Amino acid sequence: LDFENNSCKSRSISSCVIVSNKFAPTVPRQDLRATFRKFSSFIHQEIAEIQDDANTSASKINENEDEVDEEEAYFSQDEEEYNNNERSKLLSAALLHVPRFGWSIDALRAGAADLNISSASVGMISRQEGQLIEFFERKCLEKLALQLDGQQAAFSQLPTQDKLAAIMQMRLEMNIPYVSFGPQALSIQAQSGNVCSAVQLRAELMDEIWYQAGDQSTDSEWYAKRAVLLAVYSATELHMCTDSSRDFTKTWGFLKRRLQDTAEAREQLLYVGNSVGQLAGAFGSKFVTLVQMANERRYP
Repeated sequence: LDFENNSCKSRSISSCVIVSNKFAPTVPRQDLRATFRKFSSFIHQEIAEIQDDANTSASKINENEDEVDEEEAYFSQDEEEYNNNERSKLLSAALLHVPRFGWSIDALRAGAADLNISSASVGMISRQEGQLIEFFERKCLEKLALQLDGQQAAFSQLPTQDKLAAIMQMRLEMNIPYVSFGPQALSIQAQSGNVCSAVQLRAELMDEIWYQAGDQSTDSEWYAKRAVLLAVYSATELHMCTDSSRDFTKTWGFLKRRLQDTAEAREQLLYVGNSVGQLAGAFGSKFVTLVQMANERRYP
């Protein structure tokens, strides 16, 4: 152990041996203190180097873990996209069999057979029949938006009520290939596991219809319009399930009458509201006048 140069021939601290006590009397006390100070400084340097090496190793381990996490997230994202694509393919293939099997697991199995995959792949569809209906309605909403984007010029000259009737008819006509299983679809959507998604899709549909009809309201009437339109749409959809007329002419007549009823009811509500406001204003001003007269008599 070389105390003068703060070094040790063996880098292992445990292998460094201090001189035995029998040589201590021959060493001056001041030299002994200086020697131990140098030894203490050397020990601190060794400990600092060990800590630096440990920190460097830990940093490298953390970097490696971050790289592993990034790779796992990347592959997880790819796997999720792959699963979504596979589900979409299976649901699209199953829609072709809904007119025969209805909104059922049999339609999903038939779609899997068309894709030459195992019927066990139906298990990747979590809610099966409910998810199949939602997939259909989502596709119809996208198709409706594309069709309307190309017909803005034709709709721009129509009154709002006629726009609503035309747009709703376009959407309901997409249900014609599956109209015989309409009640089944409604009962599946009413189940507890599907009702939230069904309501959300209907709300998006009503918003799209009003947007395409030119609605720009931003007050509380925004909600009222969509709620009333949802009631008309749902009633027309139920009527369509029982319509046996050619090309569903009775259904389209029913739709126009319900829209006319809502327009008239809205006008009546506005008239009543205005009348109530005028009466309240008249009575309010009369009441203020009476109070003023009473105050003048009481405090002349």
